[in-house]
Amino acid sequence: MTRHFFIAVLSLFSITVFSQENYNLVQRGHLTFPGKSLANIGGYVDSLGNEYALVGTSTGLSIVDVTDPDNPALRFDVDGVENFWREVKTWNGFAYVTTEGNNGGLTVIDLRELPDTVISRVYFGDGDINGDLRTIHALHIDNGFCYLYGSDIGVGGIVILDLADPWNPEFAGLFNGRYVHDGYVRGDTVWACHIYDGFFAPIDVANKANPVSLVEQETPGNFTHNSWLTDDGKFLLTTDENTSSFLASYDIQDVGNISEADRYQTAAGSGAIVHNTHILNDFAVTSWYTEGVVIVDAARPHNLIEVAKNDFTSFEGDGFNGCWGVYPFLPSGNLIASDIENGLFVLTPTYQRGCYLEGSVSDSLCGTDLSGVLVTITEINVSETTGQEGIYRTGTVVPGSYTVTFSKPGYQTRTLNNVNLQNGVLTEININLFSSDLVQINGNVTTGLSNPVDNAFVAIYDVQNSFQLSTDENGNYTKCDLLEGDYSVVTGEWGFVTQCVNDIAVSGSSTNVQTLLTRGYYDDFQFNFGWTVVSTATAGTWERALPAATNFNGIPSNPGVDVDGDCNGFAFVTGNTPNATPGANDVDNGYTRLTSPLMDLTGTQNPYINFYRWFFNAGGNDTPNDSLLIRLNDGVQTITVLSIGRNDSPSQWVSQSIQVKDFIQNLGTVRFIAEAWDFDNGHLVEAGIDRFSITDSSLVSVNKIKESTQLTIFPNPSKGAATLSFSSDADHVLIADISGRTIAHLPVSTGTHTVQLPQNIGTGVYFVRLFNGTATIGTTKWLQE
Repeated sequence: MTRHFFIAVLSLFSITVFSQENYNLVQRGHLTFPGKSLANIGGYVDSLGNEYALVGTSTGLSIVDVTDPDNPALRFDVDGVENFWREVKTWNGFAYVTTEGNNGGLTVIDLRELPDTVISRVYFGDGDINGDLRTIHALHIDNGFCYLYGSDIGVGGIVILDLADPWNPEFAGLFNGRYVHDGYVRGDTVWACHIYDGFFAPIDVANKANPVSLVEQETPGNFTHNSWLTDDGKFLLTTDENTSSFLASYDIQDVGNISEADRYQTAAGSGAIVHNTHILNDFAVTSWYTEGVVIVDAARPHNLIEVAKNDFTSFEGDGFNGCWGVYPFLPSGNLIASDIENGLFVLTPTYQRGCYLEGSVSDSLCGTDLSGVLVTITEINVSETTGQEGIYRTGTVVPGSYTVTFSKPGYQTRTLNNVNLQNGVLTEININLFSSDLVQINGNVTTGLSNPVDNAFVAIYDVQNSFQLSTDENGNYTKCDLLEGDYSVVTGEWGFVTQCVNDIAVSGSSTNVQTLLTRGYYDDFQFNFGWTVVSTATAGTWERALPAATNFNGIPSNPGVDVDGDCNGFAFVTGNTPNATPGANDVDNGYTRLTSPLMDLTGTQNPYINFYRWFFNAGGNDTPNDSLLIRLNDGVQTITVLSIGRNDSPSQWVSQSIQVKDFIQNLGTVRFIAEAWDFDNGHLVEAGIDRFSITDSSLVSVNKIKESTQLTIFPNPSKGAATLSFSSDADHVLIADISGRTIAHLPVSTGTHTVQLPQNIGTGVYFVRLFNGTATIGTTKWLQE
């Protein structure tokens, strides 16, 4: 089952529960740093058991004795270059301090003689980076290796140092794939935060001389700042350093299939920016700029619950002011936190597990999962909305007896009284809702009598709602929670011709839809049938999307709509960015390749591959020379069949057909490939593909269609309206174009033997099929002039 995250609609704690922003986290001591701003913070314990805050300041590192949490005392200042940024970590009695200040290097501090003295030196690199290490953003240390992020070495990736001699680090390796802002290391994996790329990536550093990035996972704000693993290593928590950002959790047990589990905001609606999180005993202890320190229970990573907070800052909103960092690992359990403007704070937490309320909501009529159900714990105004699988997860830190309501438009609200919630206890409530206002669609998809199509995609939509389902092993599907009205139903599976039927009146308790899929290939990208994208380009890769227009000197460079006449508004386009300027996300520095799933042309006589293409090439200081290449691959070789350049690009969708036998004589399995190339960076390159199909000329010739003598269309040919007459009983008519795609579905009234065919269907040849249930009575052709 697909895992889902759920976003709290309202703040976790209402004003009626907490009249102040501080609970389960008590301020003890406070120390100001006149004339200095603070950065990140670390901690240390000396041989006598004294506890210290290692406080990054704008002038270096301050070592503060916090053994007495109520009276923090400054012991030492280690000077450094003046700079706003500093990060600190410790290893085997030494502290390592980074800064982005020019020529700041890596400060190494020997803490082993505390409380009496400290000594320091600055490391600027050795070996392959000898003397070159001048600025560093952040660091992490694990198992005797120090990982430096965002330095001035290479692109600012990861510099790896061996700390076998802690006083004299030695260069061990470099990851130079892309800029890394921060990261967390455990064992042989760095969980790297690529802040400007908007994702985290696990990087294998087993071979320190050759780190390898494995996969990429976007985070909610696409500005991934920091990461930390849960104690069992099964989940990763991340922060995004931008307005209204989230603390998010990810299931990483299968690195090849990472999935978001949950996300959480404190002070939702305020715009507050999360900064750094650390995990202790599966509590996420997090600095949240203008909101101070927030503790979230992450023991159930799919259900993050805030359990403590102290907002000691003097700021509100989405500024980069207030709490920079928090360190939770002192033996006393006290927290030390740095406030950029207001100094060091010492806090004592009370760690409490959340009271977990979880379950699922389904429709009482057919048992399907209900999305969009608002689940509310009334007394504290905690709300959660179910996702596509009908699952909700919520809770509170305050135990007690609560009223829980389940509500959704069109359904009767259900209220449960005296729901007992306890700390650390999962209360599971699975419930169904009843509606007398909603109706359902029951559908069946076949290729003929007793030939169901399983796992077919089904889209059901009207002007306001869209739902996607799939058929079961018997070709059946059901959608229960629909309002009465007219809906469109699109059905498809790769290897079949997509069928779309509009204006199906859904009313009463149930409406039945029968869909007959014919074998063949037609794809207007309503569904994701498995087209793949590979790119060397640095921007503008292919994506399946609703086209977003861009214009260059008044000429369309990206299409604003897809090809008219297909089932939907989707197409494959390059660099699709709404409201973008030309060149903001066009194809740059290489190619982006779009490849179809496998197509079996065995048994066809003279197949044509038909599609619409868009290509735009302009700009630059010289004549644009880029291309859209269309290729075919027969499993042995890849053959270029079209090369479309600037002069072939009228800034509109262009219909194209390729006779396969012109290039491949022995028909078998084939893949279609579209490559948009930017040969010379500086030009605008945009491309699109839509309404893809395969037709066999031997099957679509009008003269070779055997007409049924039971069906008559008058007039035929016609201009506009026409009447279909027939002698047998029937219940519906399907009208298809020459690719086999259904474009109209007409009911037949009981006892009648005529049907009015639609006007304004467009010129062309159409096939009219008459049905009684799933049985085909007859087929005839209809020519519209």
